[in-house]
Amino acid sequence: MNEEINFKYGVDEKPESKKESFVLSLQHVFAMFGSTILVPTLIGIDVSTALLTAGLGTLIYTSITSKKVPVFIGSSFAYIAILTELLNNVGPSGLGLAVMSVGIVYMLISLVIKLIGFGWIDKMLPPIVIGPIIIVIGLSLAPVAIKNAGFLAGNTNTKSMIIALVSMLTVVLVLLRGNKKIQMIPIISGILAGYVMAMGLGEVDYSGIFSDGLLNLPTLNIPWISYKFHLDLGIMISVLPLVFVTVAEHIGDHTVSSSMLNKNFLKDPGLDRTLLGDGVATFVAGFLGGPVNTTYAENTGVIMLTKIASVSVIRNAAICSIILAFCAPMINFINSIPMAVMGGISIILFGMIAQNGIRILINAQLDFSHARNMIICAVILVFGLGGAA
Repeated sequence: MNEEINFKYGVDEKPESKKESFVLSLQHVFAMFGSTILVPTLIGIDVSTALLTAGLGTLIYTSITSKKVPVFIGSSFAYIAILTELLNNVGPSGLGLAVMSVGIVYMLISLVIKLIGFGWIDKMLPPIVIGPIIIVIGLSLAPVAIKNAGFLAGNTNTKSMIIALVSMLTVVLVLLRGNKKIQMIPIISGILAGYVMAMGLGEVDYSGIFSDGLLNLPTLNIPWISYKFHLDLGIMISVLPLVFVTVAEHIGDHTVSSSMLNKNFLKDPGLDRTLLGDGVATFVAGFLGGPVNTTYAENTGVIMLTKIASVSVIRNAAICSIILAFCAPMINFINSIPMAVMGGISIILFGMIAQNGIRILINAQLDFSHARNMIICAVILVFGLGGAA
């Protein structure tokens, strides 16, 4: 288990200069950007709205958890199918009610935990359960990285593979051979190297960067302003099964962070506070017309790689996300980064998440000659990675 003393910047520490802080925060923005804009694109929501609600959600979460947990909040993949159906068949009112309902359920679970504690969660989710779940979180994202990098069997792309390898190997070289300063920005280094290679291969489209002017106004669908709000029990119930999936993901991500920093965020600030932060962030997102928010594994991966756990950096990344929502050229510029660039970097980020699940199993000193442990781990891995619905 990593000791907090080994981190370049701990949870409570701030970078030495504003310039350094900005660069480190921008690195987190790049890490979350691909997923945060992909979710609203698939659902049919304005991308800038998702960026705005992700930034606001992260600031809300940081405040509720008393700046104790380095977590970035972004658009959740788990609700894509149901939110798409609701938006197409019911409209913004259906989507808004569903997202706000998820936030309310999170808040209710938080209240229950505050009243009776979370010992029952420890019993339901011991290391033999949490470890494989975290492995699944990382490895279930692997096909996305492989596809974006151009390595997908039957659909390979030579240029994408070259760009992805340049991005990935740059991250590796920076981490292994770079000086102390450059080691803090492996993601940005990888993106820049991959972008330059993509330019050389003619894979970058600059035409749309300034096509939308300078100012962008997010599309906000607010109850009683954009639409007539009404309660629909069917819509509210329809999202309940997914809530418990993302609660498990929430616990898994915070267990990863706890293990990584040799802290226990489930006790301090407490699982009730982290779930409350996630819930309020999601409720606000739904009220503004955005998607469900969740803790982001990509940004946890950045913390692992850089050993920079500063909440201040995460907070500034959230502010950058909000500013981006109103800046059309910056949104278009980041959109011009080929997916192969992020694919190469994601190979490392997602793998880092998976290996941390393995670390939890090792730290718990679990005996895999015990039939119980073997069966639990085997079932979770197959259901999680086998595409079960």
